[in-house]
Amino acid sequence: MAIDFFLGNLKYIYDRRHKMYSTIFAIAIGMMLVVIVSAVGEIGSSMIEQEVESLGIGSVTISANKTVADVPLTEEKLELLRQQPEVCSASPIIMSYSQIRLKGVISQCAVWGVESGSSQIIELEPIHGRILTQKDIDEGRQVCVIDKNMAEAFYGRSNIVGKKLDVLLNNQYYTFEVVGVVESGGNLMQSMLSYAPYFAYVPYNVLQQTCGKTGYDRIAITLTNQETADETGAKLADGLAVRYGEQQGSYMVENMFSQKQKLQNITNIVKLSLISISAVSLLVSGLGVMTVMTSSVTERTREIGIKKSIGAKNSTILLEFISEGSILSFIGSALGLIFGQGSIWLLCLLFHLEYQTNIKILIFSLLLTVAMGTIFSAKPALRAARLDPVKALSFE
Repeated sequence: MAIDFFLGNLKYIYDRRHKMYSTIFAIAIGMMLVVIVSAVGEIGSSMIEQEVESLGIGSVTISANKTVADVPLTEEKLELLRQQPEVCSASPIIMSYSQIRLKGVISQCAVWGVESGSSQIIELEPIHGRILTQKDIDEGRQVCVIDKNMAEAFYGRSNIVGKKLDVLLNNQYYTFEVVGVVESGGNLMQSMLSYAPYFAYVPYNVLQQTCGKTGYDRIAITLTNQETADETGAKLADGLAVRYGEQQGSYMVENMFSQKQKLQNITNIVKLSLISISAVSLLVSGLGVMTVMTSSVTERTREIGIKKSIGAKNSTILLEFISEGSILSFIGSALGLIFGQGSIWLLCLLFHLEYQTNIKILIFSLLLTVAMGTIFSAKPALRAARLDPVKALSFE
């Protein structure tokens, strides 16, 4: 019986396909919007997570809280932090927002002073050449690693290993040799700046000497237990203040893992908001299903009267029209799902992005669309089931 209903309704939809195209198209568009928004949200979440992961799980940074006291971050304090049992590694970071001169052209650049082990804190993925080594640090070499954007902007290609660039530090230009080119970033460590077009990484002691600094801007730390990063970071900062007789609160602690969670929460809220907005189109599509089904009942009034006159029950008529609305909704949502997924796959292929999708959201959207089609078909179906067979047979 159920199969007969399904096949019969499917045949009827096919026979009236020209009249139902608009409804199926509207449902498909609504479903496509949900699929695309969901996929964009998943891809965005994945990219943010990858960027935060590049900082190192459980990492915190300690810097001077200049609103309380301008305390120095020295080599001695760095070594003290490295000796703590809760610390896996500690790396100094110095930053200078300066000018660079390359091929006679001057531009702004964020220059980061890092050490060879800083890949634990700042992920530098080399695409040409190499990253900084401990020998560069020990010998104080004037070498640098730059991002791909800088290389392509000045030379029109990414591989410029061996080229020289001048960096303005302490009112004087210093020449650095490019030993590596890394992927341009979006690193969250870089986002501590409001804006910088290019990034360069040099040995921290060289930047320290050329800038005339005696300390570091920050000390980045990876911890043994990321779940207690806030408590451990505060403990380390307070320990420094006590050890060197400084005022409590002299140091600021930033927990990179908590920043990751905050960004993920914001991303999830935005994603759900966009999906909710796009789901409104499915509601409009449901109203379209109700309109089509109302028209279908009117067109088939005599047919309904004939079926009732030969013994068809009200429940049979009701089920027939409700199943027709459900099938209509399923066809539209399935088409929207297919074309939506295809569009996302093609965009990911064109822009070299990792394909991401949330199967649970897609299944839920499909079921929701069919459920809405069923619900909106109920009123016309009830009208059809309650028709008087005598009046229905005499309907013109």
